[in-house]
Amino acid sequence: MPFYSVDLTSLPVEQRISVCENIHRYAWESFPQYSSSGLVGVEFLWDKKEDVLSLGIIPPGCRCTKLGN
Repeated sequence: MPFYSVDLTSLPVEQRISVCENIHRYAWESFPQYSSSGLVGVEFLWDKKEDVLSLGIIPPGCRCTKLGN
C-alpha cells in the first residue's frame, strides 16, 4: 500500500487542520506530523485505485512525497 507525506507548512494553521481532516476521510490511515510549532504535515496510507494527486485533496503549494509502497 503506498505511503505518502504531505508538507503543510505553506498553509495557515487553520487550513492545515482542515486539509489533514480531509486527507483522513479519503486515506486508509493518516498520521498527523507535529513539531514544536504545531501541525506541519500529514503522512498517510493510500488504498484507493485513484491517483492521490488526481482527487484534489492535496492543496497547491504543498509538497506530496511518496515514501514507499
